[in-house]
Amino acid sequence: MSNHLYNKTGILSRFLLRQDRVRFTVWLLSLSVFTFLIAQSFTSLYPAERDRQALMKRC
Repeated sequence: MSNHLYNKTGILSRFLLRQDRVRFTVWLLSLSVFTFLIAQSFTSLYPAERDRQALMKRC
């Protein structure tokens, strides 16, 4: 009975993904770069390995 509700969902999803592929690519790249920059900032904030280990023990 509810099968007809999802009849054209795949076609609609592919259309929406195709329409927003540039936006998704920009989001994915920006999130990846942001994650990399955060990881790099920890090494400059806590230059000694002992400081980073102490930070991890607190969490």
